Amino acid sequence: MRVLLAIDGSPHSDMAASMIEALRLPTRTAITVLVVIPEHVFLGGLTLRALGSAAALNREAEEKKAAELAQSAEERLSTIRLKATSVVRRGNPAKVLLRTADETDFPRFPLRAPLLRK
Repeated sequence: MRVLLAIDGSPHSDMAASMIEALRLPTRTAITVLVVIPEHVFLGGLTLRALGSAAALNREAEEKKAAELAQSAEERLSTIRLKATSVVRRGNPAKVLLRTADETDFPRFPLRAPLLRK
């Protein structure tokens, strides 16, 4: 079995990781932890990097934070004897998630956190 776990550090991605733990998957399950660093695109296809924005200068900090997030998820899953590998990519999170699933031929059974009511 293969599972693609997309995380972003939010409470919802924490719930998704908790759900993986609760499922008690077989130890041979291959889990890929995906962290996407959002690449904001404005009208005309301009990005912050293309504009020379100060936000674009934080690229290394973003990549470091994403790698730490992925590593933390890998360590969390290893405590329940699941082996995970991580992938960090840039772009539109939804598009990157779908492209990653297509590239690696993951089955499409998304686990979604319930909507929170006010």
